[in-house]
Amino acid sequence: MELKIDSKTEGARTVITLAGEVDLSTAPALRERLAGLIDGGATSLVVDLRQVTFMDSTGLGVLMGAHLRIHEQDGELRLVASEGPVLRVLTLAKLTDLFPVSADLPDDV
Repeated sequence: MELKIDSKTEGARTVITLAGEVDLSTAPALRERLAGLIDGGATSLVVDLRQVTFMDSTGLGVLMGAHLRIHEQDGELRLVASEGPVLRVLTLAKLTDLFPVSADLPDDV
């Protein structure tokens, strides 16, 4: 399956919008995009997962890696996930305890 990755900088935050599946075949592109943004100085990232239809453990690993990387630069990674399978995976993996997760894009970043 395909993964579409769009990013847009809005003031101090960068919103990365994903659409499709985040799995073994698509996760490397996401990892590369997130690493590029963080290495480029982004310290406030919001990953919008509302259009993601499937995420496996590889995708969870990419998010964890990005979290660790941005945390080293005193930054923050937030997730946007509404009801559905992706939120269920995040909850089961207990990542909702680690990441700020909201149903809509946060206004306060």
